[in-house]
Amino acid sequence: MSKIHNEYKCVGCAYKSPMFSLLTNEELGQIDRHRVEVEYHPGETIIKQGTACTHVISFAKGLAKMYLEGEDKNVLFRIVVPGDFISGTGLFVNNRHHYTLKALRESSVCLIESTVFVEILRSNQQFWDEYLKHTQTRQIFYMDKLLRLSQKNGRGRIADVLLYLTNDIYKKQAFEMDLSTAELAEMTSMSKESAAKILKEFGQEGIIHTDDKIMKIGNVALLQQISKRG
Repeated sequence: MSKIHNEYKCVGCAYKSPMFSLLTNEELGQIDRHRVEVEYHPGETIIKQGTACTHVISFAKGLAKMYLEGEDKNVLFRIVVPGDFISGTGLFVNNRHHYTLKALRESSVCLIESTVFVEILRSNQQFWDEYLKHTQTRQIFYMDKLLRLSQKNGRGRIADVLLYLTNDIYKKQAFEMDLSTAELAEMTSMSKESAAKILKEFGQEGIIHTDDKIMKIGNVALLQQISKRG
């Protein structure tokens, strides 16, 4: 069950999103008065698709998955890491969250009242510019992911996901895998069976090595080639 408390102060906080460095101490103080830190256990829902955007989120600790809930299956499109900022795609449109965010590890987030956040955005031009840059960078990421899914075969898609986890999420070649085979399938728009088959092939070819929950990328160069060939 999630736990609520106020442990960190925004001014001088080492866990806040980098974009908050553009705020004055007075603005950080304003956020501090209108935010709450919440801890989530693995599997707990942080954001539920379809709910109101009452808060924006500064992700402080842990790991979480962001996905779209479909009628038949989910589409997992992003892993959230410490330092990420999440404002909700409907903040300026219909005030609704259009995805679900669920903790993969023990996680801490700061929930900031969206009305206060928007007020600061409108009064701090530099912060507003950085926010636009942040949201457009995410849009480019999602469009690139959509293009890759539409043009690559199964091996290319799995290679892309493994490179994403290695280079962008864990930032090392051996890591504790937080995603199940079913979740890897959701990231590649494949069936669980197809994803499992390709992972087995990669293991037999020495591209990856798995030991319990530890995955090691044994041949990054070959994985990159498979990704490029697609």
